[in-house]
Amino acid sequence: MTLTSDRLDELRQRLAALRTRFGEVGARAAAAAAKLGDSVAPAEAFVEALRGTATEFDALRHAIVHELSTFPNTPDPAKLSTLKALDAVLTAMERVRAEHARRAAWEAARDETVSVLDRVLALTHREDSDSAALAECQASARELRDAIAAAPAGDVAQLGAHLRPFDELVTLAEGWNRLDDEQCASLHDSITESFGRQLGLAALRGKLGRGGEAPGAPEPPPAPVVAAPSQTPATVATPVASAPGAGRMKAPPGSPLVVEIRMSGQQVQVETPEEQREREELLERLAADGARWWVGARAGWESLVQRGVPAAEAMRETLKRFPHLFSVPLSRSDEYESGRLSEGYGILLQRLEKEEPGFVRGALTRINPQLAGRKIDERYPLGQELYQYIVAEGRLYKTFPDLLRDVLVHALPEPGLWLQGTITETDGATTIVTHPEEPGGRREEVRTLTTLAERVAAHTFSITTGPLTARVFSVQASELTRAADIEIQLKENGAPTDRAWIVVTPVTGKAEPPRKHRAGGTKIEYLGTQQRAVWIAAFNSDPNADKTYELAVSFKNRLGMPAPPPPPAPKSEPEAAPSSFGKFFPFNKR
Repeated sequence: MTLTSDRLDELRQRLAALRTRFGEVGARAAAAAAKLGDSVAPAEAFVEALRGTATEFDALRHAIVHELSTFPNTPDPAKLSTLKALDAVLTAMERVRAEHARRAAWEAARDETVSVLDRVLALTHREDSDSAALAECQASARELRDAIAAAPAGDVAQLGAHLRPFDELVTLAEGWNRLDDEQCASLHDSITESFGRQLGLAALRGKLGRGGEAPGAPEPPPAPVVAAPSQTPATVATPVASAPGAGRMKAPPGSPLVVEIRMSGQQVQVETPEEQREREELLERLAADGARWWVGARAGWESLVQRGVPAAEAMRETLKRFPHLFSVPLSRSDEYESGRLSEGYGILLQRLEKEEPGFVRGALTRINPQLAGRKIDERYPLGQELYQYIVAEGRLYKTFPDLLRDVLVHALPEPGLWLQGTITETDGATTIVTHPEEPGGRREEVRTLTTLAERVAAHTFSITTGPLTARVFSVQASELTRAADIEIQLKENGAPTDRAWIVVTPVTGKAEPPRKHRAGGTKIEYLGTQQRAVWIAAFNSDPNADKTYELAVSFKNRLGMPAPPPPPAPKSEPEAAPSSFGKFFPFNKR
């Protein structure tokens, strides 16, 4: 049964009449109570009035419950025992009816809009089949059409503003030879402003039409779509792309509104569009106070969307700005660079949004199913809940290593990442530069090793990685007389682990694709002759705990390299003393 406005008005009038009746009977009951105190029996007419009032209340209650039969979570009639409860349910029904009316208006406007956009997509240029201006316009129309085709609800007025340029184009393209001069001039000016002079002239001169259609016989154009603004903007909208010359629709986050009527004791609870907006505003305030990392990351993502920056360019741009981004946990990113570092994690949200469109805009409201039994107020730990939601829904414990791999592809060797340690090898010395563990620190400790025993010993680094972070090291070499091999070992709590990406940069050409470190050790050959640098990115894919690793890098000379002759024995000694290098001598055959 469809809930009509007339039926609601009738129920509302019955409720008002019953409230008046309750007042009258209540006054008579007070008088009867005084007489009962004097042992005077109540009049039969009063008793009948009580019965009649109870009968009317019960009839109205069942009428309201009957109208609720198509709603989810229908209240138990036995719990609707007061006029206040009946009034609350009726108010909720009126709000639902208003929401249905708004949605019906949206659906009608949406269907009409799709029809107009389909006509735009059917247009062809009679003289230039490859018209770039028409192709660009149709690309915008297609993007807008795809975005709104499945939109559950939205602002009809905003939809009309987006449609206006396309409707004007169709109107002129189909009526150029029968509209009066003033109409043609006005439409031409608007189309030129929205899509450019070239397309405006083509529409004005009758060069646009449908395939196979004669220029002098256009079909009568349908009446333009005039979208009247709704009384109350719908609270749920799907973001759509801006049409040229029209403002961008900024849809609030969230999924389609579901109105629920449920009983809690004598209270009737329902979330109206206004209440939903209030809840979303509260969530935004909580995010601004307790999840600034999210606010910053979302701002960074919005900047990438507005500027149309592709993922590869976004990674290079972000790492140039924040080379130490991936050394800082997402939930602490607002603590660095005066809070600006969190904007860098816009590249993470860009990836999540690509995998699930609507993920970013809907994140705040989508965590609500996790709030069962908890009240959203100023004390609610939104930052913690939001982080866990992003980790779980984005599967960051699995996808973070892949994101890091892609960052290494696009950011090495330029613009590069912040390095916790660097080893530089030359023929005469090994130089080790280490930075403190605090991400982005510029203070450095430099050691230069010149003795063979020091140079061939394993160079060990202690690494502490926060949740979903990485620490990067590099081994570099200028041109060496004899190439050196590198052996890389990574351990966690004394046990080998594969939690690292290895990137090799040859002397000429681009860096090789990242390879996963082997738990048993990774060996890189010919450093200094064929390879110029090796990058090691040890990562922690645990979203909730720090990880401590031990990284060891050893130089091993290439097998088969002939050993140089031993130094001559001193003349003052009859026999040469054993080499002080012992087993560390690098050119011994093995």
